[in-house]
Amino acid sequence: MLLLLFPGYVAEWTGLDSRTGLVSTGVFLLVFVAFLVGIASRSIVSPAAVLVITVLDFLWVVGSALLLADKGTTVTMTVFGVWAVILVAAVVGVFGIFEAIYCWRNRAFGRDQTIR
Repeated sequence: MLLLLFPGYVAEWTGLDSRTGLVSTGVFLLVFVAFLVGIASRSIVSPAAVLVITVLDFLWVVGSALLLADKGTTVTMTVFGVWAVILVAAVVGVFGIFEAIYCWRNRAFGRDQTIR
């Protein structure tokens, strides 16, 4: 919500000067959360839906790494901004790993209707 409501403050804190990029990221995250709530509200969570979430999580981590690898961006980023990107990417990466494990363990779900 901070990215949507206060992109100027977030830009100052992080050193990321693209307010449009920050708002776009906020919109993406809002849609992503709505998707997660829809998936989580089901009585049985499909491994295929979790796989979609997993792929999006890993794409987030890759995007974070590319953001940090861009010398033009990291020169303008604050120390807080760099650490925020690293910590969020680490948390999202851990979620992605656990989601991938769930998908792997339940890959036969739907074929024999059992959850292992």
